[in-house]
Amino acid sequence: MMKKSVILITLCGIVLRFVVSFGILGSCPLVGDGPTYSQQAQQLVDGTLGFTYFPPGTAICLAPFYALFGVSGTVDHLFGVVVSSCLLASIVWLCIVVFGWDKRTVVGTCLAALIPHDIMEATQVSSLPLVAFFLTMATCLAVNVWKQWSWTLWLFCSAFLAAAVITRPASVSIVVVLAAVGLLMVFRKRMPLTRYIAAAAATAIVVAVTVVPWCMHNQARAQGWTIATNTEWNFFLANNPLTPDYKTGHFGQRGIPELDSATQAYLLRFVPSGDPSNCTYAERVTMKDEAVRYILAEPLRTLYRVSNRARSYWGVDYNMTRMVQDDYSLPTASVLTIMLSEAGMVFLLLVLAISAPFLIRRPIGEFGVFFSLIVVAGMLPYLAAFAQPRFHTPAIPLVLVPAAAALTFMVDQPRFAWHTLRSRPLWWALMAALIALQLELTYHHVVLK
Repeated sequence: MMKKSVILITLCGIVLRFVVSFGILGSCPLVGDGPTYSQQAQQLVDGTLGFTYFPPGTAICLAPFYALFGVSGTVDHLFGVVVSSCLLASIVWLCIVVFGWDKRTVVGTCLAALIPHDIMEATQVSSLPLVAFFLTMATCLAVNVWKQWSWTLWLFCSAFLAAAVITRPASVSIVVVLAAVGLLMVFRKRMPLTRYIAAAAATAIVVAVTVVPWCMHNQARAQGWTIATNTEWNFFLANNPLTPDYKTGHFGQRGIPELDSATQAYLLRFVPSGDPSNCTYAERVTMKDEAVRYILAEPLRTLYRVSNRARSYWGVDYNMTRMVQDDYSLPTASVLTIMLSEAGMVFLLLVLAISAPFLIRRPIGEFGVFFSLIVVAGMLPYLAAFAQPRFHTPAIPLVLVPAAAALTFMVDQPRFAWHTLRSRPLWWALMAALIALQLELTYHHVVLK
């Protein structure tokens, strides 16, 4: 019965994504980074790709769709639906791996199927849901390997990790976590040292075979040994004297002509062409050196910005609602319900995940520390530059699993759950901190804009 419920809910979630992407929001164009990924994919298909400004993983996945069906908004939406549906399926599998086929998996599937952000993002070409899928699959496979060693599962895990790195290079931090967990398995006598070394070597080879050709591709075009040429630009934008202390990604969300005259003059000193996507290698090195110089000269202000990024990272995301509002020129009042549902679901998942250990001793069994390490490791690279709420997308599947356990407990024992939570001062303190974090984000993003 549980298995049938999970499968039915998953299928309903996929159908919902089709309906939204091809029906309700069928005319939505690509926004944000989507047009650039689309251009990269087209260049891959016709063989005209130069150096890669964005990491090529998303374009690599999109290119077969263009090769088979041509370039159109319909194909972009099809790609978005496939990615969003794959992410949904991977979250469901993660729940099954942790909980088995029980009620918590059904609840987790319901939550995953109804995440408004994921549903609306089925209209887009984006690297975030794609990398979330890759990392969730890698986590599922790693958990299975922890339970019982399998070379086949480990090689597949390595392949998904490599795909994540080539899609968003910040994902390399997750590889470090898995390496640490492998050492723990050796320490606990669950894996011989020789197997650990062989597995680490296999992963290194898989990642290198995936990444190195693209580094060589950019090196051959006089851009240095890199996966993507936007790294230095992002790092520089977030670490210079004019960078807003809270919204450190503010400049990155706008073209240089959209900024005030003083900021334009400063940035054009480093990007004379005014087009960061066409920077030379020397210009990129200058930007990186300037950012490092500023960080060393202003360590306290840099630490303050890092703390702001950490808080902003866990803010609720309503980016897709803004997309709908802008595309259809709607007043804020008309999209308020959608905005509240998109932001509210993230807030609900965070509240439930925080509540889980207060209600259940080990809400996700022996994998609590492992999941926490992956979540933290996934956040750390963003603390160096931009840490907007949408960047926590790959962490949401890992947050959803304990959230499902907590919600199941609350549904089964509502009075006991409420009595337990309200009697814990630490829980109230964490709720207050979470609310304060969201209010701070709202103030900076809505009031100050």
